[in-house]
Formats: sequence, structure tokens, C-alpha cells
Amino acid sequence: MTEQERMILRSALHWHLRQHFQCVEIEHPASIITGTKRRWRCDFYATDFKHRRLVVEVNGGNFTNGRHTRGASYAADLEKINHLTASGCAVFQFTYNCLKERKYESLIQTYLQNTSQP
Repeated sequence: MTEQERMILRSALHWHLRQHFQCVEIEHPASIITGTKRRWRCDFYATDFKHRRLVVEVNGGNFTNGRHTRGASYAADLEKINHLTASGCAVFQFTYNCLKERKYESLIQTYLQNTSQP
């Protein structure tokens, strides 16, 4: 997959978040500081009027021994996801193939429906 194809897929995800999440703010890429005072970098971070916080990570290289699938990097990703989840963020992870197949749409919609209660 070329860098241009990756950018197109990320743009489609960004548009979907804008349309359906009614974002107060959306950052791409983003840095988030949790209760640990550590700054975590993520691909997408969105907040809305209901104070929901959504993090989306796009993990590439999953079939080519990329960074997200190797020992220390995988452990660091898990640490980040656990800290973000503990601080109240909903964290979704997708591969570029998932973006290509638009698998994020139904999952994000389900999250929004399940968290729409006051």
C-alpha cells in the first residue's frame, strides 16, 4: 500500500469521525496526557459535547513484521492502550485493511449509540 493510499484511508476515517461524532475537537495526530502525566501519541483523538473521548489507532505493518507486532513496541502499545482506557477514553485499533473495508463505521456507530445516554 502506498503512502498516498494510506492518506486517503485516514482522510475517510477523519471525515467519518467529523460527521458522526459531532466533535468539539478532533486531532490527527494527537498527544494526550493522562493521569500518569505521561504524554501518549495517538493517530486520532476526538471529544464531543457529551464529554466522550475517542481514540483511534491505525496499526500498519501487521503482515510485514512492522513495529506494532514486535516485542517491545507491542508491549508499549498495550501500555498506552491500557492507560488511555483507564483514563476514560474509548480506544479502537484498526489496520489499514480495516480502513479500506470501512469496518470502523459500524463499530464507532455502536459505541456512539451505547454511550448516548446522559
